[in-house]
Amino acid sequence: MNKPRQSPARNICPPTSSIQPDRAEDWRLHGGFMAASWRLHGGFMAASWRLHGGFMAASWRLHGGFMAASWRLHGGFMAALSASAKN
Repeated sequence: MNKPRQSPARNICPPTSSIQPDRAEDWRLHGGFMAASWRLHGGFMAASWRLHGGFMAASWRLHGGFMAASWRLHGGFMAALSASAKN
């Protein structure tokens, strides 16, 4: 006879009614702590990403200018090389 198999998730996360009352309270406290810490963490991340974004925007602009200049120089050098190779 084939018995319906329980999903592994059911074994890992037992229903709340099967958790002892003191354990349920621990989870509620832990959940509240996590919610609060994620809110704080989220605020910090939002601020640091804004700062990081500004820095990246500035450095990419500088980097882009450098790359544009160096590619122009590189292109001129390559053009000169290929012209001298043809002669």
